[in-house]
Amino acid sequence: MGGCPAADDDQRGPRQASEGHVWYCAVPVALVQRAHRAYLHAADAVLAARHPHQDPADPVTARVTADIYLALPDSERDAITHTVASRLGDDWLGPRHSNADTLITAPAYAAHLHTALVERCHLLSGPGPVPLPVPTAPVVAPRAARQIQVAVPMEHQQPQAGVHLTY
Repeated sequence: MGGCPAADDDQRGPRQASEGHVWYCAVPVALVQRAHRAYLHAADAVLAARHPHQDPADPVTARVTADIYLALPDSERDAITHTVASRLGDDWLGPRHSNADTLITAPAYAAHLHTALVERCHLLSGPGPVPLPVPTAPVVAPRAARQIQVAVPMEHQQPQAGVHLTY
């Protein structure tokens, strides 16, 4: 588990520091597999605080990226997980082995996963949205010519047949 004294199947979580050493252990596998929303929100908040320049992926991109990742063979998913985990270093808050599917497909890591999929040619990076052309002159909608009509006051109107008005 990358220097962690706890075994991979140890569900108790990180061990305490011993003799002045602090061990940074991966999150227990059971926690990641259950995908606690609170943990994923906390991971999202930590990444946003540590990487304020990183724009989050929009929900559609995150979903497409996750679907493509999950459709890949196990060996390729492991390689992508290792790539993302290595790139993020201490900011990777999950296991570095095959049980990371739930975490790496979470919105917190969607932008990093998208970058890794583009680098490994599983996704094509398009040119981006086409900017709208800037109009040279202001666009003015044509105004309809209005005919102003003045109605005769009701007391001066001719009564209709069969209708008697009393004042």
